[in-house]
Amino acid sequence: MEPVGYHAWLAAGRVGLFVLGEPPTLRLAETGAGTARVVAGDIGRSLQRVPAGDAISFTQRDDEGWWVRRLESSGRIRTIAPLPGPELYHAWTPDGRLLTARGTEVLELVPGSGTWRRVVDLAEHGLGAVTRLAVSPDGRTLAVVADRAT
Repeated sequence: MEPVGYHAWLAAGRVGLFVLGEPPTLRLAETGAGTARVVAGDIGRSLQRVPAGDAISFTQRDDEGWWVRRLESSGRIRTIAPLPGPELYHAWTPDGRLLTARGTEVLELVPGSGTWRRVVDLAEHGLGAVTRLAVSPDGRTLAVVADRAT
């Protein structure tokens, strides 16, 4: 199956694949089988393993906007929260906190509420809009790709 742009592992032998196309699709593949089934369409490029679970998260657009959703190894999908802005990237901390960005701000999902709160505004540190983010395995470091401050 080509062209695969990104991937994230679920259970041993199962992997979620971002497959390029119009629209891009999320496919659930089993290693060794050589096949994958489409489980979602019109997705963003961010696939992340969910901590302490047999699942990955991804972003998906519908008529109401962009959402962070969770794909279980079984193929079941559930909605986590709406994204607060046009940035489609998100990251998980090892303790299960979900982060995203809106412009220069890094935001954290308030558990159980579906709302986001500001963690830091990177403009205060001379950075522009965040386009990608990642959290280190120990949760102590946040890495970002950001535009130059204007």
